[in-house]
Formats: sequence, C-alpha cells, structure tokens
Amino acid sequence: MFSRADPLAGEYTITHSITSSSFPQRSQSSNNREYMKNITSRILNLALYISFCLMVGTGFIIGYRLPPGSRGGRGMSLLGMNRHEWGDVHLYISYGFIAMLIVHLCIHWKWLIKIASRNRQWRLWLGLAIGIAVVLFCLLYPTESRFQR
Repeated sequence: MFSRADPLAGEYTITHSITSSSFPQRSQSSNNREYMKNITSRILNLALYISFCLMVGTGFIIGYRLPPGSRGGRGMSLLGMNRHEWGDVHLYISYGFIAMLIVHLCIHWKWLIKIASRNRQWRLWLGLAIGIAVVLFCLLYPTESRFQR
C-alpha cells in the first residue's frame, strides 16, 4: 500500500487510493432504518436519564426534605405536596423508568447477546433471571408487624 519515494529522506507515497467501491453499499431502506433506530435510541436514552434524575430527586425529597413522621413530617410540604404525595410521584416515575428500560433492552438485544454475554446466551438469561428473582422477592416476601398485640 505504501512505497518509499526517497529512501534517504524517509518519505512515503500512497500507491493505492481508497475509493467508494472499496466499501459495501447499503440500500436506502437499510440506512433509513438505522437512522430511525439511532434517533429512537437517543430519545429513549435521554428519557431514561431524565426519569432517573427525577427518581433520585424525589427520593431525596422523601428521604431528607420531608422527614417521616405523623402526617408527613408534622404537616410539612414541598411545592404543595406532602411526603405521601411525593411518594406517589416517585412511584409513577419509577414505573415509567422500568417500562423504558425494558424497551431499551429490547432495542439493544443483539448487542447484549454479542458483547455483554460474549455469544453465550445462557449468561444473558441467567442475569435476567436473577434480576427478576430479586424483584419478585421484594414484591412477594411477606411483611410482618413490629408491634406485638
């Protein structure tokens, strides 16, 4: 690909030029599909980032700005909402985040198989199963009362 033009000066010249015929051509519909997937992925990533920031923000409001106690911290409120109302906002933002995360995983499924699991699908399924098991444990584990009657 390179040849020496002047061996004493150490100069090189390119003997082979790269042309557009050196690269495989894609169809217009394939390019359009990739473009739309890229735009969708960017919008989804932005929405995931914003919802994550909102979850963290509402979590800090619930945990530190409106302390637990009787009537939401003795009647305290922030922006006209008490602790329990902020908890509802936090919950619904979390539901939206989970839904967007599932869509994100579906969009990037091929990447997960090829890169994250190194073409061993059992690793991917094992990771998803462990995640689902943790969620189900937290959801279904029986609660108990601290107070004795």
